[in-house]
This record gives sequence, C-alpha cells and structure tokens, in this order.
Amino acid sequence: MKTNWQIITETENSLSNDCYKDCNSFCCSYKIILQNTRFMKNIATLHLTVDEYNYLLHAGRLQTGLDYRPLNIALLDDISFEIITAKCTFDGLCHEHKYRSFLCKLYPVKPLVNYKGEISSFEKGGIWQEKIFEKNPCTIENDERLVNDKTLLIVEEFFKEPKNVFYYKCIDIVNRHIEEKICEIKNKNVGIEDSILIKEIEMLYLKNIFIDFNKIKREATDLFYSMQSFWGDKFVLDN
Repeated sequence: MKTNWQIITETENSLSNDCYKDCNSFCCSYKIILQNTRFMKNIATLHLTVDEYNYLLHAGRLQTGLDYRPLNIALLDDISFEIITAKCTFDGLCHEHKYRSFLCKLYPVKPLVNYKGEISSFEKGGIWQEKIFEKNPCTIENDERLVNDKTLLIVEEFFKEPKNVFYYKCIDIVNRHIEEKICEIKNKNVGIEDSILIKEIEMLYLKNIFIDFNKIKREATDLFYSMQSFWGDKFVLDN
C-alpha cells in the first residue's frame, strides 16, 4: 500500500499549463494577501509529505531555489508527525510545472475522503484564502472538466496509503477552522473590505486568538485514534 510517487509526479493533470496568467497566480502566490500584511509574508505556502520530498529529491524533480525545512507537528497524547515546508516564491512559474507538489496539482479540486481513504465526491476549492474574497479568480474552477482522468489517477494513488489520508485530513481540519473564523469576522462586519479583513486576520493571529489550536489538536488526535483502530499497523506516521 505504499504510494507510487512516480505516478503522481510524472502525471500532468492540469487543464492549462499557463492558467496563472489569467488569475495572477491566485492559488500559489497569495499576492493580494501579502500586499496587506507584514508577518504573513513569511508563511510557508508549500507543504510536502516526507515521502514526497524524498522522492522528488532523489529523482531530480524537486523544485530548486527554495528553502525546504522539516516541521514537527505535535498533537495530544505525545502523538507527532513531520512534514516538509517551504515558502514558495514562484508565483505559478514553477521551473517544471509538471513536477509541482501533489497539493499544488490537486487545486482547485477538493476530494471529500473519510478516514478509511474512501472518496465520496469532489468539491471545487480547498484553500482558505478563497473565503476572504467574494469572487474566486481561478479559471480552471469554471471548467466542467475539473476532475479529469489524470487528476483521479493521482488522487487515488495518494489516498492508497493511510498516513497520506491522515495528513490530508489534518490540513482539512486546519482549513475548516480558518474558514469558519473568516466567515465569523465577515458576518460581524458586513461589507468589510478585503484589505481590512486581511489585517484583522493578521492581528488576531499575532495575538494567538485567530483559531483555537487546542480544538484542532483534539480533532486531529481523535482522527489519529480512529485511523489507528481501523488500519492497525498499516498506519504509521513520519517522525
């Protein structure tokens, strides 16, 4: 049940290699957000599993020029795991577009998957900054061929391995909490301008009150135990 990262890496699933030209690299540059913040200029925008990073590195497919760093994430009950992060500065202009990371390839498709790795359906979207803006400029999102055969191929390959399901669902938990907070702020401040909303988000984050990390850790820990009960010794995290 090991992931075949060669299949994921070598499969080009994008409907357009130059879609970034029409949306100002919305999904990977955070340009509009960065124009209105100070601290958030330093956020990591690229997230890789350890296995994906190692495959890309040894296969000569790793996007060069970025500062990749391991990040250890601690949950409750001494549960922890490691991922690889980097601040991507390519603005949609990857050296080799075909070899971008799995999560980059996935957007704007959001698979709905349970802890058993079963995909029930697909939604459009999947990144929290979409909740800030009234209109999503992604041109691919308006295409009826959103989930093509190649996207389905890499998604099914990724979710074959239990730990990948866990990592993906942890990201989904964090995104959901961020989205809920953004919607809460917008509901309390009807008509708030994007630039002011972004500054409000940054201020709350710096005060450590933007999202409740203890709730996130609790949800991720509960997910861990559910998956451990179902998958047994097939479920092992990267540490």
